[in-house]
Amino acid sequence: MKPITSKQLSVLRFVADFIRREAKSPTQKEICATLGWSSTYSATLHLRALRGKGFLVGGGDSDFRKSRYLRVTESGWQQLGFVKCDHCGSLVEPGKAVA
Repeated sequence: MKPITSKQLSVLRFVADFIRREAKSPTQKEICATLGWSSTYSATLHLRALRGKGFLVGGGDSDFRKSRYLRVTESGWQQLGFVKCDHCGSLVEPGKAVA
């Protein structure tokens, strides 16, 4: 598998932050607006690559009616630096204490 590119990492970070903040996934238009892209096809290609690498699930080409059905996988969270807590199994930001 090819390593994640810097643009893909930017998309993954944006999607993860958006989900944590809004409790829903962003649309492709929201991804493009935030990252300064004029074409939603750019978002489509990066999302497709992130799904192929196992960092995202959902929101596939066949899920066009489910524009807010993107989920970050465990390996996606780990790519962003989150770690699995040995005590509870939850994914935790580095440096954050688990209660």
